[in-house]
Amino acid sequence: AVVSTQSTGFQRVYDNAVEVALLERATIIDSIEENLPPAKLTSFLRFIKTRCSPRQVYYDDDIVDEEDGSELHRYTQQTFDVVKGMQGQFTVLASHLERMGGLQEQIDLQTKQIRELRTVVKELKGVVKEIRRGQVSPYSQTVTGHG
Repeated sequence: AVVSTQSTGFQRVYDNAVEVALLERATIIDSIEENLPPAKLTSFLRFIKTRCSPRQVYYDDDIVDEEDGSELHRYTQQTFDVVKGMQGQFTVLASHLERMGGLQEQIDLQTKQIRELRTVVKELKGVVKEIRRGQVSPYSQTVTGHG
């Protein structure tokens, strides 16, 4: 089942790579064709045809000959290893992101607590000023919500 999945995955990646290469080639050719004079355009098209065509290799995952089979297996294994490594990196990254989310909640809570403490300190400063002026007894309970 794993080999079948890898072969199918390889075939999809290969097919997609060919499609992407063809699309990029068409985009570049189109943009260059629009700006070239006719003589240069002919030379350019000849260059594209002879030097820039993507390599076309027939591939059928049901046919495995001895020479290509080992190479295909090696490429499939390398691709599988890369994907597995990336999955591990994504797992670590997701773990870090979760921890950062928890840290953000802690930061928000601490910020709220700091604001509350600033309010209390402000009120206490007011009480201290009043005590110094002699307007309030140090033993009265005039601090709002705390006494």
